[in-house]
Amino acid sequence: ELNLEQFRHIKPKGEEVAVSLRDGRALDSGSGESLLLEAELQGDPGGAPAHQVVVGDMVFVLLTDERDIGQYLSRLLGGRNEGKAKPVAAPVEEIRAEGDTLQFQVRLSVGVLSLAKVQKDVLLKIEKRPTLRWWNRLFPFL
Repeated sequence: ELNLEQFRHIKPKGEEVAVSLRDGRALDSGSGESLLLEAELQGDPGGAPAHQVVVGDMVFVLLTDERDIGQYLSRLLGGRNEGKAKPVAAPVEEIRAEGDTLQFQVRLSVGVLSLAKVQKDVLLKIEKRPTLRWWNRLFPFL
């Protein structure tokens, strides 16, 4: 069952999302709410170690949420093909260290995010950020 109330509140930038869940929603510390989907980060033998990924990098996320809303959004975002999950590129918003693991907060869309835990040394498939030339750093409008 799809619930449009889950999309009415947008998480204000800069506020953390609490990990506690209620009916598939992540509770913000502020007034807005975000839908939290279960997901895993895609590994790659030639990828970058998880501890080298920084905020803003694009990681590839496999949506594993089996709820109706998760399956619907997976298809909508292009993450399913013939019933199987396909990875979706999404930006990392926040990374939290928890002992030997890292918890990635990944923004899938406005009001939709996922939290995924991986070991620090796991190789992840990421989309490289373009390197800026020296003149683009000095003159960002060029």
